[in-house]
Amino acid sequence: MLGVILAGGSGTRLWPLSRDEFPKQFLTLVGNYSLFQDAVLRAKTICDTIIIVGAVEHKFIILDQLKQIKQSDTCKLLLESNKKNTAPAIVTLAKILLGGAFAEVPMLILSADHSIETSDRFNSAVIKAGELAKENKVVCFGIVPTHAHTGYGYLEVDAHSVISFREKPDKATAESFLAQGSYLWNAGIFCFSAKTLIAEATQHCPDLLNEISKLSLPVTLEAITILEKYPSTMQTISVDYAIMERTKNLAYVSLQNAWSDIGSWDALTAQLPHSQDNCAIVGEVISTDCQQSLLYATSKPIVAVGLQHIAVVDTPDVLLVASLEKSQQLKAIVETVREKYPNLTREANTTHRPWGTYTIIQVGEGYKIKKIMVLPNQALSLQSHVHRSEHWVVITGEATVTNGEEILVLRVNQSTFIPAGNKHRLENKTSQPLILIEIQTGSYLGEDDIKRFDDNYNR
Repeated sequence: MLGVILAGGSGTRLWPLSRDEFPKQFLTLVGNYSLFQDAVLRAKTICDTIIIVGAVEHKFIILDQLKQIKQSDTCKLLLESNKKNTAPAIVTLAKILLGGAFAEVPMLILSADHSIETSDRFNSAVIKAGELAKENKVVCFGIVPTHAHTGYGYLEVDAHSVISFREKPDKATAESFLAQGSYLWNAGIFCFSAKTLIAEATQHCPDLLNEISKLSLPVTLEAITILEKYPSTMQTISVDYAIMERTKNLAYVSLQNAWSDIGSWDALTAQLPHSQDNCAIVGEVISTDCQQSLLYATSKPIVAVGLQHIAVVDTPDVLLVASLEKSQQLKAIVETVREKYPNLTREANTTHRPWGTYTIIQVGEGYKIKKIMVLPNQALSLQSHVHRSEHWVVITGEATVTNGEEILVLRVNQSTFIPAGNKHRLENKTSQPLILIEIQTGSYLGEDDIKRFDDNYNR
């Protein structure tokens, strides 16, 4: 069986933890691994080959997280230059596979942002789905619903087949589905062959398939395959709407395992350990008389009194206070935040780069202060800036610095000044992490004020 991990989502409903540059699937929210890492390890228990479909801008995050779980050499990456939701991603992959050895091999489609109990029951359901996929079926996984959730798709089923597929109904419709008792939640896991999916796309979304057919697609997948941009005329649509709601070829298997798509703060709250007053608490929190709330502290203590059904999520640059019952509505208000404060949706306070991370400590008129961490044996690009100068002070480790024509070795408490226009590079040639403070000063401090002359990561 071929495992396909969809890792290109933006995770808007878990903002402000989830940001465009580091969305929720790469966060460690439950357990010891990120949701993405959990999905890869889950697929490894049942699938011989794994393909990760993600975004180009997350390439180094994906590679780093695969390295952490020792799966760097076992997965192939298919990276989209622009995202158009799940239907273009899955149909494009099927189109590539159609001409090769995997054309009729069952593909298990897993989302990178689900929490699923991995067990023999899960593997048995996958094996059953694979058998149905070999019969040219499109297979869904169904979960017995516990309440009238409006964020999930619903499968109307009988003992043997799917009668209809309804994606994200309104509250009244969801309540009627629950009352009828013949509906299951769609778990967002699918199984089918590339050949079957292309046949379905030919029938139900021919315009989308036609747009994909115009792309210069690779004959086979390399270790890392980067797709050209989808055309602006291509529809942005999920596979649920494009095919699942329309096909008459659906089958299903029942998934008895604990499952959550962790698509909202109320869903995450249900997954976290709870205190005696039934609150989910993360970080430094002092609370009294709070009930059924989420108190999530990342940068400073939260002190809460008398909250009920409230999510308080504190990050270094923004505070979210929301009703847990209405957390599904967060996606809409985040678009307002995106328009007014674009950095709050795009960048996390800590930004991940292939060489390490940087954390913004403070920003003011004409200055920015960062903490930079460079991983062992890694280096930033040889670069220069037009509008800003930089001061570097080593806190931990040893820095090898190119500053114009000079090469310096700086240790703890030592520093250097880099004038605007100077070519410079920061390297960590040791086996220990390097941490330094960078103070930027200048008329413009944007991350796009950079000219690269040499880069180990081909950026």
